[in-house]
Amino acid sequence: LLYKLYLFLYEFSFLAYLLPSVNVFLFFAGMVSGYYLYCNFAAGFFPESYAMIWVFLTVVSPFFACICWYMPGKGWLSVILSGAALSFFINSAFAYGMFYISVRSPLYLVPLAAALFVLRRRNIKEEVAVIVTAIATAVLFSFLCFHLYIYIRKLYTFMFNSEERGNVKLINEDIWDKLYSAARKVQNARTVSPFIDAGSVAAALITKDGNIYTGVCIDSACSLGMCAERNAVANMITNGESKIDKIVAVMGDFSCGMPCGACRELMMQLDKESPDIEILVDIQSKKTVKLWELVPDWWGTGRFGI
Repeated sequence: LLYKLYLFLYEFSFLAYLLPSVNVFLFFAGMVSGYYLYCNFAAGFFPESYAMIWVFLTVVSPFFACICWYMPGKGWLSVILSGAALSFFINSAFAYGMFYISVRSPLYLVPLAAALFVLRRRNIKEEVAVIVTAIATAVLFSFLCFHLYIYIRKLYTFMFNSEERGNVKLINEDIWDKLYSAARKVQNARTVSPFIDAGSVAAALITKDGNIYTGVCIDSACSLGMCAERNAVANMITNGESKIDKIVAVMGDFSCGMPCGACRELMMQLDKESPDIEILVDIQSKKTVKLWELVPDWWGTGRFGI
């Protein structure tokens, strides 16, 4: 009798959407609890920032589970939600710009194909609507999401951190946003020839004179390529400058990356003040390191007479 009552409630009430949400929440809650216990009592450390990210995902997981459960349903709302979900997989699988498109990795095509299969529609009209919605949403997120993040963060700083207005720290954060945005604008992963790929990593630097120069990585089949940082440096030198103030490299997943040994060495050799070059570690926290921290006890200091 209880089982029949459960089936009745499941079929004719909100339980059809509530139960998947509860299951997903319990899964995330169990995972976060296990992570906390392991870090504190086994590993001997607790990465609070990462833990807070997972706590946030745990809190919002029931909402997204309910949405995912509704996606295969009927109606225009289901079509929009399915297209929005597919847009995430499209942006994960493809790098594209105004006149090019390339696959980031064949492995990313697997979850895209799985999502297309799971979210397939009952008729061709709905299928086309989902795909068109997915492509439009993917393009919208790709080109507008980052700029929207910058404007929201600046608005938040203006509204809630008024004591920092005009502060050097706030000015530096604006510069890092400008450099990151400049690097993203030229970051277009593409295949140049059967031997050369380019643009998966981009870099932007600002000189002591306040000019910004960018560059992208060039990967060749016989080690003749060049990192994005060195291309940005070459661009700077071509335009008659040689003193770097700050630099950022944006990786394929849009995180910030550290310069390789060759790039560090080249920057160190540029100027006697090069050890004070700031390198962005994380765009959200604005964490930075100085070049001398990456190249301690550099061999060439004596040639500058330091």
